[in-house]
Amino acid sequence: DVDPASGECCSDPSHFLNQEGLCTPCGGNCGRGLYPSMCGVEGLAAGCVAVPTWMRIHNMNGWLGATILGKFAAVAWQNSTLVSFGGWHESGPIRSVLQLTVYPQAVEWGLSAQVPGFETEDVTPLPRELHSVILSGSKLVVSGGTVRGLGDVFYDGSLAEGFPTTEVWSWDLSRRVGWQREAELPRALSRHQMVSAGETGIVVVFGGVVGKESGWEGGELALGGVTSQLLSLDVAKRARAWRLHTFSETGAPPAARRDHGMIMLTDSVAVVFGGSTGGEAATPHEYVHLLAMSPSSDAQSISMSWSRVAVRGSVPAAGVVYGVGLVGTKVLAMVGMSQGWAHEPQVWELVLDHSPNVGIQMGAEWHFLVENFGGTQARRGFAMGVVGARVLVWGGYSPTETFYSDVLVADVCHPHCISANEWADCDLSTPPSERGICRPCPANMVPSPDRTACECAPGFEKGVDLKCSPCPVGSYKTAAGDEISCQTCASGFFTGDLASIECTACTTRNAASDVPRVSESSCRCQDGFGPPELCLIEFLPASLSDFALTDPKSAVNVPTTELRVEFLLRSGSSSLLETVVAEFFLVMPWQTTMSRLRRDSGIFSVVVLLPVQFRAWALGRLERAGGADDLVNFCASNGLLVVVQSWDAPCGTGRQASLVSVDGCELCPLGSYQNSSSSTALCTQCDSILQSTLNNGSISISACLCVEGSAP
Repeated sequence: DVDPASGECCSDPSHFLNQEGLCTPCGGNCGRGLYPSMCGVEGLAAGCVAVPTWMRIHNMNGWLGATILGKFAAVAWQNSTLVSFGGWHESGPIRSVLQLTVYPQAVEWGLSAQVPGFETEDVTPLPRELHSVILSGSKLVVSGGTVRGLGDVFYDGSLAEGFPTTEVWSWDLSRRVGWQREAELPRALSRHQMVSAGETGIVVVFGGVVGKESGWEGGELALGGVTSQLLSLDVAKRARAWRLHTFSETGAPPAARRDHGMIMLTDSVAVVFGGSTGGEAATPHEYVHLLAMSPSSDAQSISMSWSRVAVRGSVPAAGVVYGVGLVGTKVLAMVGMSQGWAHEPQVWELVLDHSPNVGIQMGAEWHFLVENFGGTQARRGFAMGVVGARVLVWGGYSPTETFYSDVLVADVCHPHCISANEWADCDLSTPPSERGICRPCPANMVPSPDRTACECAPGFEKGVDLKCSPCPVGSYKTAAGDEISCQTCASGFFTGDLASIECTACTTRNAASDVPRVSESSCRCQDGFGPPELCLIEFLPASLSDFALTDPKSAVNVPTTELRVEFLLRSGSSSLLETVVAEFFLVMPWQTTMSRLRRDSGIFSVVVLLPVQFRAWALGRLERAGGADDLVNFCASNGLLVVVQSWDAPCGTGRQASLVSVDGCELCPLGSYQNSSSSTALCTQCDSILQSTLNNGSISISACLCVEGSAP
């Protein structure tokens, strides 16, 4: 979403742009251009999602002017075409079946069925408005409305009022055999809605305004009340009469209404919402109503039942529905106030939760999409249709009786798919009927972060054949993407599965693995570690092997250090502790001493005597990640359950603490010595300024010798 002040995305990825244009934390409704499902979803809430806006698109042949009074009734047909019948052209009533072909950047009007202007009403339907038109199979079905005779124009050119009708007509667009009369409605009806029940050939009508039988009373249009009646007719079999579905059969219906929205969600479920109860009263959108349809086994009739669904989050203002369409499983509706010019219609999207086991939606949310007709004036009498993911508005007139002949389009194709594996094609080169429809990604693919394409899933990479192939054994791919390739498992890891998203670590610590890293058998100890089964003990560096102590006497003139480890012995023989520690640090048994710190506890201190060159190595055995665990595990393998509580390694004999040395210790300089392993001991100067030592790192006073030219 774009911040209108800065022209940039909300800086915080957890925010979205609300209807007031303010960046707002994600909550129950993500408002303009975003959806609640996007909040918190990686790659979606953080991305810029353009707010749909209206734009004018070129009418290639310029044939159609404005519509006057009421609207076209338009339905989608074929891939990119809207079909309509009725309404008024600027120069008079329209009696033809029109088709509007929609291209990526233009539209073109044409005639689907030309009706001669002098046919009688017994052969062709009269011009009308406030009627309903649908496609049932290949039949264009027209029902009710208010009709006008061909001469119903006053002397000053103004339009005469129409009168309500019971007529129902059909035109088979595949056969082009002309208009046919169907069974008439039980009573004259206008401002109603009609849908087709899947492939059954049965059309269903709900709501509207019922006209009185007389049609005219004292020159006034005679209209009855708003109704909630539910009717059905089998137009495929040319049924002779409409069937009225009673409340006892269907359950409680929605409140009586006119100018509402109604559309088929599936072949057997329709949704009803909005509208007006008559006069100034409008129907709120807090609830939508579902109509489940069940054809009989012989398809001779259909049973229906109503249910009501509460809507979560924000809802459109109560008002009439100017048009409705379907994008995938989501309903697009243009809604507005029932009276007045102040409020321009808005496009909202209705998303219903779907239960595949039952086939009935159990919850719903309204999502605001777009308003304001691109800054144009408010208008009435316009037509609205949906092709693909494009909402089209054309015709109409302004409060000052300016007639419009433009076509406006708002592209609402944006990442709105809720299912984790769905995407929507929003490319302008895609046929309009295919755009914006949520579809599952093919096998081995997942939606891209903006949900407008599919890409290779984790564990799959795009090959030379452009297909997503599984990562071979011994390799993996963690993230989705077509540009990301499978990687060979790092040393110390392996995988024996195809399409791995991660590799399995070798079970032993300090392990490496040889290529191909396809099984546990490829694991081995890192260089310098052993034994092969455990990889716990790091071997002594070869450069230090000459300093190995074989007996106590060899340590007399060798600078040494003490490694002190404190243990809590939970179980096992304490007499083994010295031996196990000596083995772990690769020293001779005489190089370890143990003492109990407190007689009444199981805490022991073990001191390991090491040449100073081994100090860094010994400390590294414990201080690296998991090193103390290695010592604990090694003790456990020898029957000792211990807890390593602390360790310390003073600089040792022949050395003293240093602030500049890498390991914190330095050799005693010439003329000094150190015979203590204390952490704080400093080197001691020889007794006389005439004494010095032959080398740095002396460990006893005996190393102090007379300098050349002096005598004891």
